[in-house]
Amino acid sequence: MKNVFIRGIYSTALTDLFLKAGYNIIYPSPLIQKRFNLLTDNENKIKEITIQDRNDNQGIIVYIFLFKKHIENPIELISQLPLNQKDFPDLITLISKYSRNSIYKGKVIRTYKNRGYSIVDLKTENDYGKDNQHLSSTDYKPDYGIIYSYYDKNYEGFFQVIQEDSGRNPAILMPFNSLSGNYLVLLLKGNSRILFSKKIQSSNLKSKLFNLGKSFELTGIDIIFRTATMQANEEDLRDEFNEILELKKSIDLKMKQKQDIGLVYRDTISCHYLFSGNIKLNMDEIRRKTCKTIQFHHSFKSGFNPPSQKFEMIIDFNEYLLEKFPEEEQRINSSFIEFIYKKYFQKDTYIPINHQKILLKVESLSPGKIIEKSEKTPFELKVKRGFKSEGHYDGLNIPIERGDYALVHFIEGEWSYKNEYFDRHDSFKGAYYNINTPIEIRPTEIHYLDLEVDVVEFNDGRKEVIDKELFNTLCEHQIISKETYKRANQEISRILKE
Repeated sequence: MKNVFIRGIYSTALTDLFLKAGYNIIYPSPLIQKRFNLLTDNENKIKEITIQDRNDNQGIIVYIFLFKKHIENPIELISQLPLNQKDFPDLITLISKYSRNSIYKGKVIRTYKNRGYSIVDLKTENDYGKDNQHLSSTDYKPDYGIIYSYYDKNYEGFFQVIQEDSGRNPAILMPFNSLSGNYLVLLLKGNSRILFSKKIQSSNLKSKLFNLGKSFELTGIDIIFRTATMQANEEDLRDEFNEILELKKSIDLKMKQKQDIGLVYRDTISCHYLFSGNIKLNMDEIRRKTCKTIQFHHSFKSGFNPPSQKFEMIIDFNEYLLEKFPEEEQRINSSFIEFIYKKYFQKDTYIPINHQKILLKVESLSPGKIIEKSEKTPFELKVKRGFKSEGHYDGLNIPIERGDYALVHFIEGEWSYKNEYFDRHDSFKGAYYNINTPIEIRPTEIHYLDLEVDVVEFNDGRKEVIDKELFNTLCEHQIISKETYKRANQEISRILKE
C-alpha cells in the first residue's frame, strides 16, 4: 500500500509527511509537483490510498482500497500510516464500521414514506477482529444505515455504502449496484453505456477505449474507465474486466447463501481523522519546511466552508510577503494577526460558536456578542450569550428563565472555557466549564472539539464533574489518545482546585 492520492487544504503538509515515510504521491496537483519536484512519470499510478478533506474541513478522510488485496489486520494497517496517534497524540481517529462501497445484507426496520427515507439494520459481528478496541462495542457506532428511498418495513435486501459512518453519524446507503477495480468501475444495473473519467480528455484515447469497451460483454452493464486507465494497456484492462466479473459471481453466490444480515463484501477501509487546533499547528510546521506559511494557516483556511476567495487572497498575499522578505517574517506574521483581529473581531458584533462533537455533527451554540477582546496573543474574547428557548442548564438542573444570559471567556489554545450564567437581575445562577481540544479563534467563528466531559459549578461554589462515561469511552476505543485523555483530566483537576 504505497500509492497515495492527496487533495485538500492539508495537501502540502500531508504530501511531505507521506513522502518522508516512503509513499508514492500519485496524480499530484501542479502546485504540489512544483513544491516537491515530483516527476510526472506514467507508471504505477493505481490509487491504493486516497486522502481528502472532510466536508467540514476539520480534518481528513482516508480511504484504503482493497481490490485484489487480502488484509489480515486492517486496523494495524491504519496504525502504520505516518499520521497516527503515536506521532501525533492530539489526533482524533474514527474508523468507520461500514466503509464506502462495501456491500451488506440489511433489513428495513423503520420507514418514513412522507420524508422519503428508510432505516436499514446492518447489524454484524465485528469483522475487524475481536481484539480491536475501535469496533468491539456499538455504544457509539450505530448498527444501521439510511437509504433515501421508501421501502416496506421488514424488507430484506442487499445495500451498498455510498457514505461511510463517522462516530454516531450513520452510513448512507443505496441498492447494491457497482463494483470497482483499479482501472474500471462496472455499474451492474446499466444500459451498456461506455463512460470515462473526467481526467481522460484525449479524443484519441477515448476512441480506443470506446472500441475496447464495445468488445466486452456489457449486456445490462455500464462500464466507467477510471483515470488510471491512461497508464494501462489493453491486456491489463481485459484482465481486470474479467476479474471484476469473477468477483461479481463470487458476490452473487455469497448473497444467495447469506441467511442473516451483515457484511457480504468489503471494498475499502474508511477512516476519519479530526484535526484539533494543535494538529493544525503541527500541519503548519510541516508545511513551513516546504514553503512559507503564515501563522494559523490551516486553522484559518479550515474556518471557511465553502472557501472564501477574498480570505484566500489575504493568506496568499501575506505568504508572498514572507517569500519576498524572509528577514521580516516575525513582523509580517504579527501584522497579519493584528489585521485579522482588528478587522474580524469588532466589539458589539456577534461571533458564531462552533461546538463540534467528535461523535456527532456540529452543534452551533447561540452566537456570542463580543464585549471584550485582547490586543495580544494568545488572543482572548469575552462574549455575552442570550437564550431563546426555555429548558434547564446542563448539569445544574435549574431552569433557564426569561432574561437569563451567559458570560463566556475564550482564550486561544486553552483546553476549556467557562460559561457563567446570570439572571436578568445579574444574580449568579451557576457556571459550566466545557472541556475541549485547544480553542481556535478564527475570523468566522470560535471552534473546538468537545471532549464530552464537563464541570459544573453551583451558585454556592460546589463543583462537580459530569458526563465522564462517554469521555472514558473515547479513550477506551482509541478515538482520543491516552495523552489527550491525560491532558483533559489535568484541566479538570485544575478547575476543581480553583
